[in-house]
Amino acid sequence: MKPIEEIVDSYWENGYNCATCTAAGVLTAYHDPDIDKILQMLRGFDNSDHGNTLCGAVLGIYLSMSKILENYGLSDKELKLRLRQFRKEFVSNFKSINCQTILRHFSEARPDECSSNTIEDCNQLVIESTLIALTILNWDTNPLIPIERRFAMI
Repeated sequence: MKPIEEIVDSYWENGYNCATCTAAGVLTAYHDPDIDKILQMLRGFDNSDHGNTLCGAVLGIYLSMSKILENYGLSDKELKLRLRQFRKEFVSNFKSINCQTILRHFSEARPDECSSNTIEDCNQLVIESTLIALTILNWDTNPLIPIERRFAMI
């Protein structure tokens, strides 16, 4: 089996959007039977103008975490708690859940570098977002996450 990072990265390299990449990582880790249906729903999400909207990676995580937690029969209260926890961790790492704000933060961090680095930053963001979500979902024994990452994220 491939590590989660490789799965998410393969979606990214094949041109899938941020929402699809993060959802694919979470749903693959849980072997969700509806993965194709969920990914099809996210296919049309287009944030290519990077406007003043929710980050696509966050959208994919919210949808996939909601689906996984529904499968396991968690209450709405527990779902909201986990989603809030994800948001807190995400904002701690990326300063916002707003796409434009995140991209601005990336470019301010490396003002002398070209915009292709922003694409690399977004690629890293989708991988890290997926790992944050899986940690919050208590997926510390998942064989798809490399052992060194399991313990580093706890």
